[in-house]
Amino acid sequence: MFNIFSVHVVSLIVAGLSVVAIFVHLPFVSDYAFWFLVAAYIMLAGYRPPPASRVGGTAISLNAEQRRALAMLANAGPSGATQALLTAHGFGVALVAGLVNHGLATLTQEKVHVGGKLVEVAKVRITEKGRDALRGG
Repeated sequence: MFNIFSVHVVSLIVAGLSVVAIFVHLPFVSDYAFWFLVAAYIMLAGYRPPPASRVGGTAISLNAEQRRALAMLANAGPSGATQALLTAHGFGVALVAGLVNHGLATLTQEKVHVGGKLVEVAKVRITEKGRDALRGG
């Protein structure tokens, strides 16, 4: 896979070669110098950097349900959302486990006071990778 630096270098070499070929006869290049310049431009204009949302070297493709769950977690703020709240909104345990396994969310057990009682709940929070994936596509 090419990085942006190598694409720029190759494009500059091709463009420089075509400009030199206008003044100094280079077989084949002098005859098609204009097209070599066009090719150099296409190399730069057609290059697209890889998507920003990557986990483990592979791009993440989110489906609509995963995107909706991440958006809900992003809007929940730093305290996150409980697993029960996510389930009430139609997000199953398997979906949340998939987000956690891909590093897009974290799952922690916390104790909260509810009605004077100490209750243990599962809190789900979005990670930076999750925010990047949500922005990326």
